[in-house]
Amino acid sequence: MRDNKIERLKRKIGEELGVTPPFTVTQKDADLFSALTDDWDYMHNDPQWAKDSRWGGTIAHGMYVMTLIPSFLKQVSELPLISDSADEGLALNYGFDKVRFISPLPVGVPARAHIKLLDVTDRGKERYLVRLQITVYREDEKEVPMMTAENLAYFTFRAEE
Repeated sequence: MRDNKIERLKRKIGEELGVTPPFTVTQKDADLFSALTDDWDYMHNDPQWAKDSRWGGTIAHGMYVMTLIPSFLKQVSELPLISDSADEGLALNYGFDKVRFISPLPVGVPARAHIKLLDVTDRGKERYLVRLQITVYREDEKEVPMMTAENLAYFTFRAEE
């Protein structure tokens, strides 16, 4: 069964796997993220100050949007490769390459994540490294992404008996 999943996924290299439904970062989200990370800044947390800024209001932390990537991945039909049962194997976050925050995402402006499969590498012993490109676009700005990141997911299957 895992061979079918991996082969099906490999046939999609270079393709967009899906687009998330719109999501919106609220001021409460920005404030909670600041509280958790001790990253307070007028541009994220002071709507009164930010209304006169070049963005016209507060903007989401790029790092906050990046932390939403696991949620984005759950919304794509081809992923995850492994069920919620640990009996089948594990899906692990292996890290990120080439993360860029290109343009701001104003608080309250809907955005969507586009997920593209870049590569599937067989690491032997029932292990696979999957490289995905996650690109977030504001709904009102389709030309310039807010964020782009290469996400590395490591899938390890239990050996068949």
